[in-house]
Amino acid sequence: AEQTRRFQMARTNFEEALRWNPRFFSSYYKLAHVQNQLHDWDGAIATYRKLEKYYPGYSELSANLATVLV
Repeated sequence: AEQTRRFQMARTNFEEALRWNPRFFSSYYKLAHVQNQLHDWDGAIATYRKLEKYYPGYSELSANLATVLV
């Protein structure tokens, strides 16, 4: 329960960071990771796709996207 609450808080913070700066690439990566931990796989895929659009060469993008898609 506590871990879930912390992931939800992190999700909110990363979403806010992206509203302030939608080109802050690492926030997409971290948001997608948090969404994955919360079992929000559709959200994680959409977030990884946004990261892919803005920065296709981001390290580990393909591996993490593939993990969510499998």
